Amino acid sequence: METVLQLPNFEKQFIVAVDASDTGLGAILMQEHEGEKRPVSYLSRKLLPREQNYSVVEKECLALVWAVKNHKCLSHWKGIYCGN
Repeated sequence: METVLQLPNFEKQFIVAVDASDTGLGAILMQEHEGEKRPVSYLSRKLLPREQNYSVVEKECLALVWAVKNHKCLSHWKGIYCGN
């Protein structure tokens, strides 16, 4: 049985995928492991009442900024994928 989370390898590139809804933010930090993207960390949080009024683009940007702030290893990121 495989573990759900992969231990991070700081020699490899990190991949972050973020998403936002009307009520919350989510982020997955991943790395390639044996040819597959494997999760290293999951994050989620509820939007504050004032944040619920943000546009879709603002919520997606908020999710990305929040994910980077919560994962210091992303301070040297090279690419972004945002889905909505």
